[in-house]
Formats: sequence, C-alpha cells, structure tokens
Amino acid sequence: LEDLQESAYSPQNEIQSDFTKREEFIDSYLESLSTARKPLIIVGQGAIKNGDWQLVREFATSLKIPVSHSLLALGVLPGKSPLNLGFHGHTGTRLSGKVIQESDLILVIGSRLDVRQTGTKFSEFASNARIFRVDLDSAELNHARITSHKNLLCSSEEFLPALAARSLPNYMNPSDWINRLNHLRETSLEPSENKEFDGVDPELLIRKLSQLVT
Repeated sequence: LEDLQESAYSPQNEIQSDFTKREEFIDSYLESLSTARKPLIIVGQGAIKNGDWQLVREFATSLKIPVSHSLLALGVLPGKSPLNLGFHGHTGTRLSGKVIQESDLILVIGSRLDVRQTGTKFSEFASNARIFRVDLDSAELNHARITSHKNLLCSSEEFLPALAARSLPNYMNPSDWINRLNHLRETSLEPSENKEFDGVDPELLIRKLSQLVT
C-alpha cells in the first residue's frame, strides 16, 4: 500500500507555472486598472508568507489602492495606513464591506473567499467589480463560490515580483476614490451615532459596560 504520510497533499504540488498565462493575466489586469475608478486589493494568508506582504504593500501604496484582508493576513498594511480597510467578512469592518461593494476592480491574492468572508449571497458579493484572482490551489479556483473575470494558478511568491517588474498605470482619478474612502471611513466608524437606528447597538453596549467596570 502507498505510504500516505510520504505523499501528503500540498498545494505547492498543484502549481503549474505558465509564464505566458501569467503575463497575459497581468496584461489584462493592468489594462483594466488603467480604466478603473475604484480599484481594491483583497489579500489572504497566501500573500503574506515569505515576505510577499512587502510587495503587496509597495504596490498598493505606490498606486494608492486600498487593501482589505482576511483575518490571517493582518499586518499587510500598517494599521493606521489610510489605505488599510481592515479585514472583511461577517466579523470584519463595515468600511471594508462597503468598499468591496463599491469597487469596480478587485485583485484577490491568496484568499479563499470562503462564506465567512463573502456571505451566502454569492452573486451579490462585489457585484460591481471585475475580479482578478491569484491562488496556488487549483481547487480553490475550480470550485470558487465567487465568479471571477480571470483566474491565475500561481503562487504570490511568483506573481508579485512579476507584477512589480511591470510599468504600472495609474487608475482614473485616484484622488476621487481616496476622498470617497475617507468619507466612508468617517461614516462607518460610529454606527451608534446614526439617529435612525433605534435598536441596541452591540458596539456601544460593550463600550458602556467597559466604562462601568473600569
């Protein structure tokens, strides 16, 4: 019988590095980026290993593209960075959720986009955006819950340097998108201040209880 311990599954075994497909994917993404008005990067744990997070950070900051991340990708951007939306999903930030729904172009790197991140209404997730997705696990791409415009079977360790080596275009009117992000950030920080909300806000409740016991 085959020794299963010696043939343990590894996503790395599924990578079929194809230079042409990778370059075509990057060409298509950069072409879309040049006409985008509200681009976004979604980062998962797969994009922060081996120092890859540094390339994500450099790419995002140089082009002023906001970043949302999974819980396991915390730290990809400094916490106080104006481009850091926090993590998304049912326990994520309201800001991140709003930006995902407004975005018109999303680059997903090393993120599973599982139901805890997208919700159960898959067709409504980022419904305004063209999604470009990079992952090293073919199963994640072949059985994805979210429909992507283009998929690339590739590790972030291989993809990010190839992207960084390109001449990168600016997207349309970055200042407009940054101003919109700032507005969303201001209106998303304190939902308890919403005068139309007449229920018990859990965030405000925890804060008040904390004040009483400290």
